[in-house]
Amino acid sequence: MTDNDSRLYASLGTLGVTYGEPVPVTLSPELIRLLSEQLYRSPNKAIEELVVNAYDADARQARVYVPTDNSMRQICVVYDNGSGMSYEGIVDLWKVGRRKERTEPLVVHASRKQIGKFGIGKLASYAIANRVTYITHSEDTFLGVTIDFDAFGPRPDATTTEVRLEVRAIEDYVDLWGDDAFQMAAESVQLSQRSLGTEDSWTMVILEDLKESGRRQFGRLRHILSTAMPLNIEFELFLNGDEVHSSKAAGEYAVEFNVSDLPIHRIEAIEEKTGSEWSVDDDRLVSDTFPNGISGEVIVTVTSLLGKSADLLRSEGFFVRVRERLVNEEDARFGLNALSHQTFNRFRADVHVDDLDDWLTANRESIGYTTGYRQLQSVLREIFNEARQRYEDWLKAREDPGRAIEEERSWVAPSLVEQPIADALIDYEHDTVGALPDESWMYLDVTPDTDSSAMVKELYAEELPKRPYRFLLSGLGKSQRLVRFDPSISTFTINEDHELALAYGTDPGTLRLLQDVAAAEALLEVYLREAGVQAETIGEVLE
Repeated sequence: MTDNDSRLYASLGTLGVTYGEPVPVTLSPELIRLLSEQLYRSPNKAIEELVVNAYDADARQARVYVPTDNSMRQICVVYDNGSGMSYEGIVDLWKVGRRKERTEPLVVHASRKQIGKFGIGKLASYAIANRVTYITHSEDTFLGVTIDFDAFGPRPDATTTEVRLEVRAIEDYVDLWGDDAFQMAAESVQLSQRSLGTEDSWTMVILEDLKESGRRQFGRLRHILSTAMPLNIEFELFLNGDEVHSSKAAGEYAVEFNVSDLPIHRIEAIEEKTGSEWSVDDDRLVSDTFPNGISGEVIVTVTSLLGKSADLLRSEGFFVRVRERLVNEEDARFGLNALSHQTFNRFRADVHVDDLDDWLTANRESIGYTTGYRQLQSVLREIFNEARQRYEDWLKAREDPGRAIEEERSWVAPSLVEQPIADALIDYEHDTVGALPDESWMYLDVTPDTDSSAMVKELYAEELPKRPYRFLLSGLGKSQRLVRFDPSISTFTINEDHELALAYGTDPGTLRLLQDVAAAEALLEVYLREAGVQAETIGEVLE
């Protein structure tokens, strides 16, 4: 048997029988190159995209295998036990460039919507491999299909190429397991014949004929996957046999308390707003409206909970569960407005309110504007107010007021500079090219050579940076921005070629004002990023 014969894309043609009509896929070579090599030029990001697809399929578990320096298996595998795909699902999978409708509710970040909506994410695999095989199981059907990206190579006088993919139906997983190539792929993600046979549905993606980028060690993949995972979700992820935990789970808590720990003045405020009597019974807040009580845990983290994990599910805000079911997945504030983003971006409250069951809407995904809803809002607002007060007390205890004197203009509270910068940089990846036209920084000087993870660690550190902030004048060019801010050396470099600097920068009487304007511009971008505003909106604001 030749080397090619031992690969799944080759042996798939001998498994089962042809199923349905061939699936037409029309792509241009230029489209593949631009979308995969530019939008997904990192092999790490391509694997992340497949994991996101697993979560999107409502999987409880995903398993990933990538080759390391000493690996004998030169393949990449991503398995999930999600809903799987029917023949129609496979047809829809390869509709590239058409609007994609999601049938399951999913909270996604704006830039992720652009990727998922037009169905180009699967082309990320081209960054790693020439051939990609999908094996999927749902509703007692086992289907397989392979795409060969080499088939879309340049052809004379052709702007696009249509390739028709043959879908194969396999009788059962025993036949699948009898194929050496499939068995090797399954075992690489720690699946046995028995464990695979107990799942009602699943999908396995096997990347073969790896390119040089796919053969490289995926050194930062674990970090990228951990930052992409939300905090505290029912979704297990394994990379080469080891579980990957959300990076937010390892974060330090500035505040932590139970709902039943609310002080008496908070409970009195709830009583005034709701017109009901409230008391603490064991670990629950109870009233006539909520006889079974409201319970839960509240945290405020040192680091921000925002970041790219919002592509899957938010980590911040209120998580209201009724009989263990989340009922406000898309409403982090539970209808409340004007919650301080500095605290809210670190705030998480997992609240259990079984008495709301009577007020759930017919689809059991939301709550009508009822008495129970309004009273619960009052309780949640006081929970947040208590968390914010405790967080502000924590900040005050952490910052030395003795240093903040008028003469020391170079020192400001870290909650105004260091901490927001760290929040904005916490999930920053230099090899990420988002779906928006330009997601780069306008004023912050963060280059590919910058170790942003080390910078974030230093900015969050208890021993806060002692360097004074300074301003430099430098000719950066008339077409360049007013200021560049490099937080690694605490320096604002003002562009003396900018028209504002030319008009006012050389006058000693206005130089200080120019410095204030430059610092305000740079930090405004930081604050907007910290608040989770989209990059394109920030650009419009700053322009």
